[in-house]
Amino acid sequence: MRLKLVFSYDGSKFQGSQTQPHENGVEDALGVALAHVGIFSKIISSSRTDKGVHANNQVACVECGEHFKDFTRLKALINRHAHPAIHVKFISSVKDDFHPRYDATVRAYRYVINHGEFSPFLSPYETFLPKFDLNLANELLALFVGEHDFSAFMKLGSDIKSPVRHVSKAFCYERGERTIIVFKANGFLRAQVRLMVASVLKALELAKSGKFRQMQAQEFKFERAEVANLDTNLNKKSHDNILTKSHESVNLAKFENNANLTAERAECVASKFDAKNSNLNKVANNCCDANFLKAKELLRQAIHEQKPLTRIPAPPNGLYLNRVFYE
Repeated sequence: MRLKLVFSYDGSKFQGSQTQPHENGVEDALGVALAHVGIFSKIISSSRTDKGVHANNQVACVECGEHFKDFTRLKALINRHAHPAIHVKFISSVKDDFHPRYDATVRAYRYVINHGEFSPFLSPYETFLPKFDLNLANELLALFVGEHDFSAFMKLGSDIKSPVRHVSKAFCYERGERTIIVFKANGFLRAQVRLMVASVLKALELAKSGKFRQMQAQEFKFERAEVANLDTNLNKKSHDNILTKSHESVNLAKFENNANLTAERAECVASKFDAKNSNLNKVANNCCDANFLKAKELLRQAIHEQKPLTRIPAPPNGLYLNRVFYE
């Protein structure tokens, strides 16, 4: 008889969900608990989670004898040995050809961000970050919805047949002093959710700071290429004169830009004292809007052109496998 188990676990206590050589995986601990009640078959899980990632409703199946009839009693016996890091919620019998991974149609993850004061007791289960604009975050998250090549959102060296996934939902909402980010898709690549979260946070950071260093570096390389092209068509004397004049114009432009920036900063300070009767807030808002559009375009390029905004995933402690759906 094949049994379907729905269970939750504390990912901070394990090195990942799969069986590990040092036997510190979720499947290792669950296997020990099952062995105590006489079930020794291999555990097949619906999804793989990394070290530190939690699960609210992970699904697995095992083979057992036909003599197991009272599933309520069986669940209690398994939990006696699985607690406190693992808790079996439901047990049911399924068809012999049921496969938790390949029969799953949709998987849902959520990422929990706490904007309150840091707590060492909550830190294994939530990521502590400053508050951000929920509307802007949702506008960025909407870019993920649809079928895309998510090559820019997986760990390098991942062994997969195809990086294409269909994301049906991507949004966030506020709950008290926390922000909950939700993703639903037909499947996820390794570290995909954490890289999507990290990319959205990176885009929000760029929109707020306006420090588009990568774009500035690309512009600098383009300017250097233009100077190199001029050099091939001019003699050294005229080239030096042009460079001197261009440096002077660049310096003058930098001076004017700095002067304009200083003036804008002064205007922003003044606007704090008289915001109602001043139009300077519109200038600041326009700057913020322009930065957000730039950041949004970078995220769009990461999704559609596989140009990663970041290769560093968000911390695993805030991530939960929330539910696995079957038809």
